[in-house]
Amino acid sequence: MPCITNKNIGTKLVTSYPNNKDKTVIQGLVVVNDRDTGEPAALLNGTTITGIRTGAIGGSAVRHLSTTDADSLAIIGAGIQGLYQAVAACT
Repeated sequence: MPCITNKNIGTKLVTSYPNNKDKTVIQGLVVVNDRDTGEPAALLNGTTITGIRTGAIGGSAVRHLSTTDADSLAIIGAGIQGLYQAVAACT
């Protein structure tokens, strides 16, 4: 999953291990390089980045699509995404 900005190139590598019982099924790594020189600028936990990003999208949807008097939220799914969805929705 590549991304290019004016200064950097980012690449996300994602793997899926559906038989994981004690670890998350989706594992990821994000590498950020300088666009002009290729020099590594950052190495990030892609699993965490994905959780935060996906949660933020869900939180934005709650803010913009729910009624102003809503006082409860249902999240279907119990994985790591459920945690990030709940945190973003409550934020």
